Amino acid sequence: MKCHFCGHESAESNVQQCARCGSELGAAAVDYTEFAELVDDELTNPGRDLLQCPSCAHNNANSADYCAKCGSPLAVVTRVYKIDAQEAQERVDWLVYGVETELAGRETDVQRLEQFLGHVVRQSTSAICLLTGTHGIGKSRLVREFNSELDTKFGGALLVTGRCRESDNLPFAPIARLIRKRFYIPEVEIPRLARQRLLDAVVSLLGGANATEIAHLVGYLVGLPFPDSNSYSDADADAPPSDRIEERAFLALARLLETDAQRNPLVFVVEDADHASDETLKLIRRIASQLRTSPIAFVLLATPQFATAHPELLQGSFHAEHIELAPLADEDIRNLLNDILQRLELVPEALQDLVCQRALGNPMIVEEIVRLLIGEGVIDTRPNPWLLHLDRLSDVTLPSEFSDVIRARLDTLADVERNCLELAAVVGQTFWLETIVAMMRANAQHQDAEPWQLDTQAARLADLLESLRRKDMIRPHPDSLFKGASEFVFKHAVERDLIYEQIDPERRQQLHRRCAQWYELHARIDRFAATMARHWHLGGQQSMAAYRFVQAGNQARSRYFNRKAIECYELAASLLPEDDVLSAIELHHNLGSTYELVGEVERALGEYELLLRLSWRLNAKAKGGMALNKIGRIHRSTGQLAEALATFRRALTLFQQSNDLRGIASTLDDIGKVAYIRGEYDSAFKHYRAALELRRQLKDLRSIALSLHHIGGLKLSQGLFKEALTFYRESLEMRKQAGDRQGLADTLNHLGIVCAERGEMQQALRLWEEALSNAQEIGYRALEGVLLNHIGETALNMGALKTAETSLHSAAEISQECGDLQLLCEVQRNLGALFLKNAKSTEAIAALTASLHIARSMESKLLEGMALKALGELFAQTLYDDEGGNPTTKAEEHFKRAIELLTEVGNESELGRCHSAFGNFLLEQGDTVRGKQHLERAREIFSRLEMKRVLKKTVQTIDEI
Repeated sequence: MKCHFCGHESAESNVQQCARCGSELGAAAVDYTEFAELVDDELTNPGRDLLQCPSCAHNNANSADYCAKCGSPLAVVTRVYKIDAQEAQERVDWLVYGVETELAGRETDVQRLEQFLGHVVRQSTSAICLLTGTHGIGKSRLVREFNSELDTKFGGALLVTGRCRESDNLPFAPIARLIRKRFYIPEVEIPRLARQRLLDAVVSLLGGANATEIAHLVGYLVGLPFPDSNSYSDADADAPPSDRIEERAFLALARLLETDAQRNPLVFVVEDADHASDETLKLIRRIASQLRTSPIAFVLLATPQFATAHPELLQGSFHAEHIELAPLADEDIRNLLNDILQRLELVPEALQDLVCQRALGNPMIVEEIVRLLIGEGVIDTRPNPWLLHLDRLSDVTLPSEFSDVIRARLDTLADVERNCLELAAVVGQTFWLETIVAMMRANAQHQDAEPWQLDTQAARLADLLESLRRKDMIRPHPDSLFKGASEFVFKHAVERDLIYEQIDPERRQQLHRRCAQWYELHARIDRFAATMARHWHLGGQQSMAAYRFVQAGNQARSRYFNRKAIECYELAASLLPEDDVLSAIELHHNLGSTYELVGEVERALGEYELLLRLSWRLNAKAKGGMALNKIGRIHRSTGQLAEALATFRRALTLFQQSNDLRGIASTLDDIGKVAYIRGEYDSAFKHYRAALELRRQLKDLRSIALSLHHIGGLKLSQGLFKEALTFYRESLEMRKQAGDRQGLADTLNHLGIVCAERGEMQQALRLWEEALSNAQEIGYRALEGVLLNHIGETALNMGALKTAETSLHSAAEISQECGDLQLLCEVQRNLGALFLKNAKSTEAIAALTASLHIARSMESKLLEGMALKALGELFAQTLYDDEGGNPTTKAEEHFKRAIELLTEVGNESELGRCHSAFGNFLLEQGDTVRGKQHLERAREIFSRLEMKRVLKKTVQTIDEI
């Protein structure tokens, strides 16, 4: 028999009661409709006869809109979820006690926005506009006014607004909101339905076979990953490399927006851009740069300080404009005041003068003053029209400072309202009804309440929030980060900040702990770890905060959000318990690695040295070897090769003692790289090969790829280009499979070098540009400098001197920032060649001499030989020597010494170039015999190495002798 109450099917026919719920079986089904309506009415309309004013506690008729005693708006006794949240969001900002005001004094600013979009539409180009101004100056209102005329002035243009939240933890959260809003996907939509909406929209826009893949990639970026998607595998690999997905998702998003903008010009408005992550701003700038022929405009609303901190947003190949809103003139303030107080029969001149003096041209201050006057009874909102008690004005002190005006207004709130707002302020600019309920229930006086019975507390809180909404303090948000949770935001951030500052510190700490606990129960750690950490930290629970900050840092680091990772790791380091050495080892290793990636080598070195001491405390030899390896690599990159080699040998000893094969292989590889830089190619190959054999035993794909890459570099230096290509291609495939984006960029760089050596310059440039894009996306500063040097050198050889100058100077800055002496040595050599082509002999000699000194300080025969060759070419073209020597003699001396060193290290390609340069110099001096000998030697090397471009030129010169 089936229970009518709970639906349970009883196994026996003779039982009288349901085994699950205890209800009587066999009774007729009960119609609960009437009872449900009664419960809903009780929850939404407690105290039908009277409605108490939350400000002064006066009992009013239930139907009253305003308190009969003080004139304050009464709580509308309607459940929060019955509010039309979308309409409330659109209108609430411009309502002051039920009065919607007109935009005052911004006609010129609206015209500038219209001109900005007009340029975007007419020229079909991308653009970024910074719309800045102080809090409350009217940025959002200006955009709304602009949007109201969009259809008539720019038919087909679509404006979508997304807000940056202070609590955002995902780097692209504002972009995700914009995409969701563009395709009408609520944040609280069931994931399956949300994914389907996105897929339908992409298919509708793009059609074709690629639509599903693009939808899946965009879904990954905006937090709607498709389960079991085949699109998350790299194009040439079976494994899904998570790091590589990011780049492909960017490209998919660009393709989607480009197609969408062909139908409708797009205007993406980002509110509260001050809270935007660096990754969000970089993505916006990248979209604007890459989609220069698409009518897509980004309008970022922020404070003036934001524009100062991010000048790059106004610099680029896209159209850019900065509109800064100035304070309103007194006449505009008077008009605004008259508009707000339109229910008064007359706004006296004295009141207008007083408001103008206090408003400082800020519309928000005008609103706050009006609210303060209503709260103090100077303006009576009960009758229609309203009444002004001008005689009471002298009893009200209007503060002269902006913050004091708001404090005075907050002082008019009832205690219960103030308490509610304090709880909300602890949560943040955005908060949830359910969070406030949980924080309230933690109070001791509510512990004895019967749990989960008909509870009017939540209903009363909902009513209280509705009252605060009517008082223009908060507003509901149509989409919520948490399913089933009613989300709200403070209307003005400055009010939230002032409320938060005034909470008793001890109570504030307690509230943060409650809030952290709510997040732990309701939020996903992978999305809200940083938020949890902040609340634990402010709640005095430093250990919990440290662990959550480590988790947040690891998540950010895994997606190459390097600055976010560093911020979280540094906070964790300051909070981690001193005796938790194991967690500290992981933390400082990851922090050091991230510092190293972004080029802050001194800080990285400090973290690794601390890691070494921590491993010693635990007698963890493998961890100590890892720390020494990291330190040795920094010594190597800064040219301290002797120190690097000694450090690697210490690391090798520790790894051998702990039988750590992975560490042994890594150290052998590092020692081989030192030998390579010194030009000791046989020793380098021996160490590289030993490391590769160990790594193949371990079946570590990423490490095998690294060894193959290093051997490829060795073959490249020896001029064995075909062998180098074989190793690089195998390394490239493995790095794609392993998702090693950093390694992938390294290999693309070296493949470009091989192409350049063979004279395939266009292919080389394409590979370097792809590698540069990868390096910039993941913040790989050292490689970015190397690639800019390559591009600059190529531009120099092709005669594009301005491009060469820009690229080489950028590379020089990065090399100095990262402390990379090898890169600085090569950049100085190329700068010397650039100065020489620009007929700046003094600057050329200085740059090339600096390159030579760096090479010698690094004990690198290869770099020294290349610097001597460059100096030989310089003296060959110089008519006099400042030091009084003979330039011709100096040129020959430098060429001969360069040939000796390059022969010794076995770098065939550079040796061929040196013979060619020396041979041409001798021909110019009339020494045909020796000149032809060196050119013949160069031809033999170029022919063997298949260096087609330089071979052709050399053969032509020989034939002309």
